[in-house]
Amino acid sequence: MIDCEGLYKRAIIQWGASAQWMMLIEECSELVDAVSKASRCRATREDIITELVDVYIMIEQAQVMLNCSSQEFNEEVVRKLERLEERLNEYAKVDTPENVAFDRNYIPKVKMG
Repeated sequence: MIDCEGLYKRAIIQWGASAQWMMLIEECSELVDAVSKASRCRATREDIITELVDVYIMIEQAQVMLNCSSQEFNEEVVRKLERLEERLNEYAKVDTPENVAFDRNYIPKVKMG
């Protein structure tokens, strides 16, 4: 089993916090690029997953740099999810013509394989 927090601390010591913050920005940019390419069938599902994982790892490193506990982080996730649920419940109360409603089945086009 990998000691993720220990590994993240080693990376922060090795390359410095400033470099790791820049790496977070770069990984987020690569995810944006992959999703954008997917909308034009120029990226695969696997490309997007790879970039999602890179961002996830950098988010966990950011938590370490901010001294943010898993509990604190998860509490904020729950707060945001509750807010999303409230907004969706409010949205469901609005009479929206079908031709204007958001396409809830939209999935970016991706090359498979």
